[in-house]
Amino acid sequence: MRSIPSLYKAEFRLRSCIVTALETIVFSSLTPGCKHISTAEAAIQLALCYKIGFGRPLCKEEEWRAFIDNVQNDVVEHQVQAIRNSRPPISEIGSLPAQIHLQGFLQYINLARYYDEAGLAHEASKVYRREIQDIEHAFGEDHWIGLNLRCELAELLDDEGQSQEAQELLTQVVETSKRVLGAENLDTATSMASLALVSYKQGEWNRTEDLNLHVIETRKRVLGEAHPSTLSTMSNLALIYREQGRWQEAEELERRVLAIRKRVFGPEHPGTLITFADLVSITSAQGRWEEAEAMSLEAVETSRRFLGEKHRDTLTIEANLAWIYQSQGRLAEAEELNLRVLGARKVALGEDHPDTLATVNNLASTYSEQGRWNEAEKIQEDLVQTRRRVLGDEHPDTLTSMGNLASTYSKQGRWNHAVEIQEDLVETRKRVLGDEHPDTLTSLSNLASTYSSQGLWLDAGELQEGLVKTRKKVLGEQHTHTLISMSNLASTYSKQGRCLDAEEVKTLALETRRAVFGEQHPETLRSMHDLALVLESLGRDDEAIALMERCLELGRRALGPQHPHLRPPSDALDRWREKNRETGV
Repeated sequence: MRSIPSLYKAEFRLRSCIVTALETIVFSSLTPGCKHISTAEAAIQLALCYKIGFGRPLCKEEEWRAFIDNVQNDVVEHQVQAIRNSRPPISEIGSLPAQIHLQGFLQYINLARYYDEAGLAHEASKVYRREIQDIEHAFGEDHWIGLNLRCELAELLDDEGQSQEAQELLTQVVETSKRVLGAENLDTATSMASLALVSYKQGEWNRTEDLNLHVIETRKRVLGEAHPSTLSTMSNLALIYREQGRWQEAEELERRVLAIRKRVFGPEHPGTLITFADLVSITSAQGRWEEAEAMSLEAVETSRRFLGEKHRDTLTIEANLAWIYQSQGRLAEAEELNLRVLGARKVALGEDHPDTLATVNNLASTYSEQGRWNEAEKIQEDLVQTRRRVLGDEHPDTLTSMGNLASTYSKQGRWNHAVEIQEDLVETRKRVLGDEHPDTLTSLSNLASTYSSQGLWLDAGELQEGLVKTRKKVLGEQHTHTLISMSNLASTYSKQGRCLDAEEVKTLALETRRAVFGEQHPETLRSMHDLALVLESLGRDDEAIALMERCLELGRRALGPQHPHLRPPSDALDRWREKNRETGV
């Protein structure tokens, strides 16, 4: 009996295999028993499995009473009652497996991810739903085994792109766990951590922050700050701070996590390397490319040395380095590294693995930056079809691939193809995610951009004005995406001839970006470039030239003199100076 509750945390097929083995012992005349268990003992265990639905659907009483006597039945009833009255096992922090895990030599399996990668997600989902019903029938809706199974099912649903159903299920689990186990219980904290991850994908960042803060406090108190579970939740909170544009808080928290991991587990521990990669991501997002590159190179070297060149974590860190190269305009180096990561992931994980497909997407992005539209288009069209086949039409990754393909069509001037995809994306994401989800807003922004490129200024302006209002409400006035929407709206105002309105909005965006990111951040430089264009259109040439010169000076310092993003401001400045020479100004 003691092993049955713990086996509900194992791979679902193991439970079926156990029942099949017991049936063989009990029913086969060729194997009346085995050296580990007698036929009578096997009959008791099999009757228990039938009675509670372990490893097979719940049976009627006459099915399992047929092969046990009254004495054995009393034993079965006693075991059922013992499971009903059991409590969740306390985490064995000092156990040998736990210690090996802390040292980085043992990694716990994420069952939902394993099922997804093994092509078992649909079958597992059906089994978990059946097991939840059987456990609730046998022990009641509040039993902790049922709560654990519902958490596993929610993670499965989330990996399959059904985040809304997963969130609803986890919300029920958290509320029940608080009532049955207590708000400070570790299992309650675990379900809250799962709910936080799903809420993050739903774009509910304030709720995610509150959940993570509670989980961190509980895990600190019970497990200690240096426990991997506590540190993982702290890193998740840093990610939320990043999404909210709270860069300083995100960096400070991630640096604290990194310092603890280095001190407790060492610089070569897999958890330390992943935290280092997360810190690199936060640094690069702030436009500190040289610092991010140096840190990333260090992480790659360490991971290659201690984990191996083909290790999954090594390839993840290398993929991040390729993105840094691309952001610096070093496109040939980005392409070379992406191709290496793609080849390694195809061999190690298979062509349809999510990590492999993510690298395919990155490579297409690099080709797009290089202006190799036909190659990017072919890759993205194939990627959309693959993700539809593997993940489904409405999976977030499938929808992202469709958005990227539409972007490539737009860059090629194939506006009708782009609009068709983007309008469909907007409707799908509104229906699946909601009107105010960040991904929905991104789709609206891309659609508005395509309308603008087609010269549909009124349509573009209407969408962009709504976007600015929504993003201010959902994300805040200083968030990166809000500022991007403001800049896009100002550009549309300029094209509508509303240059004074454009100047007002772009000036506000520039001042906010200076305050939030600093003067050398790429987003700040983009705002300087855009405002200079508006000033030039208003005939204020001296102000425009001075601002564009400042933009180029800072850009060369921050990005390097040959960065491709500096070409537009340089070309504009050359045109303006030439015009002034011709007019004798």
